[in-house]
This record gives sequence, C-alpha cells and structure tokens, in this order.
Amino acid sequence: DSQCQEGRAFLAAGKCFRYESGNMSGLERLWDFTMHETIFVGTKDYVLAHRAACLDFAQTIAEALDLDYRIETATDPFFIEDFATQASFQSAFDLKFEFVATLPYRDRSLAVGSINYHQNFFGRAFRITDGDGAPVHTVCMGFGLDRLALAILAQHGCDTARWPSALRGA
Repeated sequence: DSQCQEGRAFLAAGKCFRYESGNMSGLERLWDFTMHETIFVGTKDYVLAHRAACLDFAQTIAEALDLDYRIETATDPFFIEDFATQASFQSAFDLKFEFVATLPYRDRSLAVGSINYHQNFFGRAFRITDGDGAPVHTVCMGFGLDRLALAILAQHGCDTARWPSALRGA
C-alpha cells in the first residue's frame, strides 16, 4: 500500500515493443519504438485538469510544427480480454484521445500519440491512495517519437530550409 497525498507528475522515456500482426508495414508500425510519456497521479480533479492541459499542449505543438492532424477518441484493443466491452466503455466516457497525423505519401493517417484517462484502475491495482484514502486516478500522455518524426518528414520533407520555423530553430 502506498499513499500519494498530493498530485504528482512523472516523465518516462524508453523503448516500447509491440507486435501488431498484419499492421506491420513500412516505418509506420515498428516492432519497437521510442516513446516519451508524462504520467499524472492524484485525485480525479487533478488528473482531469492535467488531461485538458495535455490536449491543449498537443494542439499547440502540432500547430507549431505545422502538422496536418486531428485529435479523436479511440480505444485500446490490448487493455483487457473483452475488447468489445472495453472499447464501448472507453468510447462512452472519452477515456482515450489519439493524436493522429496525416501521411500524405500513403493517403492515410497514423496515431503518433495518445492521452489516456485510466480512472482509478491503477490506484486500485497497485493500492495507491490519495490523502483521503481513496484510490488515486491516473492520466498519461505519450508520443511515439519515431512515428512523430515520420509524420514530420512525410509532411515537410527532408529539406530543412522548408521546415516550419519551430523545427528549423531546434
């Protein structure tokens, strides 16, 4: 048992490994990729306020990078065994948003990041409580850095002189 009396934020970066069956093609869906994630742990109000800030931040970054993108609700097929039930639940409560960028060379799009509200699932699973003894809630925002780089190159090309100023200055 652990206690998290006030909201906390954690950063994580590392390799993620995922097998996606028939979706493995080109550079869009790699078996392993680099992910950067920010995790918020605390009360429901704390994590939902940070989720809203994350949505705003993702839009600000996409606009600075001059990316053609959209943010849409989504579901995770790997979260629990009964995918239909989980997908319905996630959709009904807007628990997952994906940051989807256009890949012009393929005339399709690719999720390059997501923002997930887990409610108190991890608080209950790991027995982490807030100052009042209730299971904490969690939100995470993660980006696949390889996918984000692919979307940038697909939309802006390799000529750095033609990149948006936010990229040229980096």
